[in-house]
Amino acid sequence: MNFAQLRAHLKKEALAPFYVVHGPESLTRVESLTEIKSAAARETPTRDVTELDAADGLDPRKLADDLRTPSLFAPGRIVIVDNAGALLNRSIKPLVDYVGKPSLRNTLILTDAALKPRRKRKDTSDPSEAEAASAQELKALLKRATVVDCPVLTKRDLPAWCMDRAEGYGKKMDPRAAANLVDFLGVSLGQLDGKIQALASYCRERPRITAEDVERIVAGDHVRTLWELLKYIGQRNPKEALPALNRLLEYGDAAAPQILYYLNRDIRAVRTIQRMKKQRLSLAQIAQHLKTEEWKLREPAGMAARLSEREARDLLRALVEADLALKTSQGSDLWIMERLVLRLCGMGA
Repeated sequence: MNFAQLRAHLKKEALAPFYVVHGPESLTRVESLTEIKSAAARETPTRDVTELDAADGLDPRKLADDLRTPSLFAPGRIVIVDNAGALLNRSIKPLVDYVGKPSLRNTLILTDAALKPRRKRKDTSDPSEAEAASAQELKALLKRATVVDCPVLTKRDLPAWCMDRAEGYGKKMDPRAAANLVDFLGVSLGQLDGKIQALASYCRERPRITAEDVERIVAGDHVRTLWELLKYIGQRNPKEALPALNRLLEYGDAAAPQILYYLNRDIRAVRTIQRMKKQRLSLAQIAQHLKTEEWKLREPAGMAARLSEREARDLLRALVEADLALKTSQGSDLWIMERLVLRLCGMGA
């Protein structure tokens, strides 16, 4: 089940004895745990909560024995095991046996970004046999669990998530506002959630968050500097482009990969505009084709007019090379990005 289904499940049904909360989206994992703990508090306010870290060498057998032992201080317990994949470093058969006949007083929650062993098991001499045993035990464990999946949302799904999140803060969010928010901030749920809270506070008595609110509160100097950077690149003006880049890198939420994402998006738009202008399409028609607002194509359209098609293709090639350099740590982010900006401004190979 996903997070929304978990909330519905906890409203209608009693707490399950065993949950697995896993997936790469940390915010969803944290909020899933919060929902389960809140449901437990509603059922049994005096329930104990124990939080363990499997990376500290937690023994699955000891964990199973502990779960079978009644608490001396409360009628039940919640036991949360973080980094649960580390349990798979050894046999988890004792834990599989426990969840087959769990204590109805306790709830066990295993959570991790990915349930996989942190290192090879040493309880068998044959590595392939150990791998097969781990896979079989994990399958048996998951079969008995209420599993909550926490995947990273695609950019396509994020506007709907933002709108739903805004409702949780008592506001409606316009679809264009949600799309702009994702464009400005990227795919981090933590950053998006923080800005949605700020927008809800800013709107106060107004029931809706509009695109204008997003541009005024979220964009600010950060996005204006991105537009400046693109403008100076289009003008082949490194004297202004490099300071704009450095201003962006000073912001905590404008790291090199995010800057690269925006540059890549806009320079790809330059190539699209160049191709579609040959078909005598207006900028409004091109914006409709790209499913974006016309104002967002203002700077790319200026670049499309100033650059030849070959120059635009060279810019895209430089972006691909910079992306590879960032991912493979071929230098500091600052050095890679400054070199990229110089190349985009027509300086250097």
